[in-house]
Amino acid sequence: MEAFAKQLPKIELHAHISGSASKSTLEKLASRKDETLSKIIFDKSLYARGSDDALKITFQRFHEIHNLCNCEEDVKIVTEDVIREFAEDNVKYLELRTTPRIVKDTGMTRCSHITTALQAIKTSNDNSDLDITARLILSIDRRTDSEQVALETIKMASEFKTQTGLVVGIDLSGNPTAGDARTYLSALQYAKQEGLKCTLHLAESLGYLEETEVMLGLPPDRIGHGTHLHADKGGSHKVVQLTQSSSIPLEACMTSNLICQTVQAYDKHHFKFWYDLNHPISLATDDKGIFECSLSEEYYNAASAFALSKQQLYEISLNAIDHAFCDSHQKHSLKQNWKSWKKYNLCIFE
Repeated sequence: MEAFAKQLPKIELHAHISGSASKSTLEKLASRKDETLSKIIFDKSLYARGSDDALKITFQRFHEIHNLCNCEEDVKIVTEDVIREFAEDNVKYLELRTTPRIVKDTGMTRCSHITTALQAIKTSNDNSDLDITARLILSIDRRTDSEQVALETIKMASEFKTQTGLVVGIDLSGNPTAGDARTYLSALQYAKQEGLKCTLHLAESLGYLEETEVMLGLPPDRIGHGTHLHADKGGSHKVVQLTQSSSIPLEACMTSNLICQTVQAYDKHHFKFWYDLNHPISLATDDKGIFECSLSEEYYNAASAFALSKQQLYEISLNAIDHAFCDSHQKHSLKQNWKSWKKYNLCIFE
């Protein structure tokens, strides 16, 4: 099954660019600056302290990575490396996300940050040696971004979508225990009016039920994590019904949730709850660099935890195409590629 998961063509819909940077990429950035990688970036033993510290450690790692990736050339290197590594894992369609950043020391602006990331995406898409199509989602950070900054990010996304066709949506993310998602409700409503798809990190931590109910009323086009939506996990029957009634796809990040200790084991993951309901759900890595995982491993872990067959893994991957923020023509083309792949590889399904 492990080999099958690797061979399977896959869709990645929840990948943060900075968190997806591999150790080799970060070593490359550190070498450019004559710096040494901070121990915190890849020391998994730090998570042994307990769940209260898990998210804090993860966002400390993000901070360290941002310190390394602080100019346009760094952004180019990281983005191109991340896309190449996903392609090597047989990911055929990739939606990356990043928060536009200002770095005064290097002169990087929010616009130059995103322009550089888009140039790297175009270069990778045009590379005939890489069988992958990448798109970009601009993120709003619930911890640091004001409503005004959120509106500026949405306007930037709308402009770049028109100019390049490579920006496909807006993400609300950041430390789930900081800020209040409801602050951005009107801005996100504006984003939808502008024709931008919206994916929201929701119910990632316990204790945000009221916030979740309000944000589901948007409704989002996808939900990131959704760890505590259903009643047995601190959610409610109401939020399950709201999610189901709008058929909002979930982005399941199993290894991320396990390492951050919001779930106790792979076989306890909420993926199974929604999968058994026949609700749209995809598998994703979240931060493949920070959590040292791959999308192939996420598929293998799901198959091992829930006794999924090769056909079921194929269908999870195929159905994820419907959750993507690309246009209908792109989705049709991807589905044809998936079906051709299966026809050519029928023998490995036995």
